[in-house]
Amino acid sequence: MSRVNSRKYLEKWEADYPWLKKSSDGTESAFCTLCRVTIQPRKSSVEQHSGTFRHASRVKHLNTKSQITFSLVSKKADCKADIHLALCVCCHAPISTINHLGEIISLYGKNSPLENLRLHRTKCTQIIKNVISSSIESEIFESMADKPFSILIDESTDVSLTKHLCICARYYSDEQKSVIDDFLGLAAVISTTGADLFAVLETKLTSVGLSLKNCIGYSSDGASNVIGFHNSVWSRVRAVSPNCILMRCTCHSLNLIVQHSFELMPSSVGFLLSEIPSFFSKSSIRREEFKVLFQTMDPSNERMGTPSPFQKYSATRWLVRGKCLYNLMVNWYELKAYFLCAEAQAPACIRYRVTTINNMFKDETLYLYVVFLTPIVQEFERLNALMWILSTNVALMWILRS
Repeated sequence: MSRVNSRKYLEKWEADYPWLKKSSDGTESAFCTLCRVTIQPRKSSVEQHSGTFRHASRVKHLNTKSQITFSLVSKKADCKADIHLALCVCCHAPISTINHLGEIISLYGKNSPLENLRLHRTKCTQIIKNVISSSIESEIFESMADKPFSILIDESTDVSLTKHLCICARYYSDEQKSVIDDFLGLAAVISTTGADLFAVLETKLTSVGLSLKNCIGYSSDGASNVIGFHNSVWSRVRAVSPNCILMRCTCHSLNLIVQHSFELMPSSVGFLLSEIPSFFSKSSIRREEFKVLFQTMDPSNERMGTPSPFQKYSATRWLVRGKCLYNLMVNWYELKAYFLCAEAQAPACIRYRVTTINNMFKDETLYLYVVFLTPIVQEFERLNALMWILSTNVALMWILRS
């Protein structure tokens, strides 16, 4: 065995040479952590390596490295600015606007903490999802803990055909000293039976530390699966909390009253409400022709400001039926003249449609139905709109009731 192979690495060398350590290849060789080279396990070899130009330059470079300092105060200020901007954008603007807004603020924020602002859509989205959302949820659930509350639910299907159960709560806030409404979340559902919706509702409330035993009020639309007395969400909530009170959605009830009453009217009224806006929506030329005819029949501009009959009618959109009825009533004779002229010039593909509408306008009884229905439906929708207002005038509601 050679004398070199019999030498051992001595750990005491590391006190004089901090950059030295034992080689990891299983031998007794030394290893320079700066130059990444293996050295024979002799002190003379280590001293010789420390005097080489390569090693000396690396030691010099290591000693001249600048110390990186962090300012915790400025970092905290930057985080606050990011959160405030993300919250503002979340409440008042599309998230994509932060791409340009953040750069503008950084540009004009020279010599201030905003100079280092780096906030764009991706970061803003993550702040909203992981910081703001969780913080607000924690505050809501802590404020509701061990307090009586009311539940408001509604089931809906989004554009991706995914069904969701929307859950809101009404409770008294000690901080705001008032009764407030808060959004608790959306829960994806597959089946919309009363049992399944109740299971989703109970699971959501239990996961955030709330109990249905503290529920003193329940409100939803008029569907049987959520408000029926025998096999619904309401029947199960009442079984858990016997003192809970059922509050039907007043706005939905008013709309159902109008909808069911409207079904007793002649079907030609509903046909005109949907067919006339649809007829004009297909062509800008038809709309311009009607406007010219309207101006011709009103040469003195006495009816300036009269709404056009172009607003689309939808049975599922509240507060639209009354507007469409009013537009049809105030433009009745102009529409009658328009379709009388259009019947003679209509191409074959729409001639039957135009003829059908023209024959309806010749029926004066239909006009009487429109005149009769318009103020009644408008009054229902005015009351419905007042019920939507959060700060409802109770005195005004009582006057309307009387």
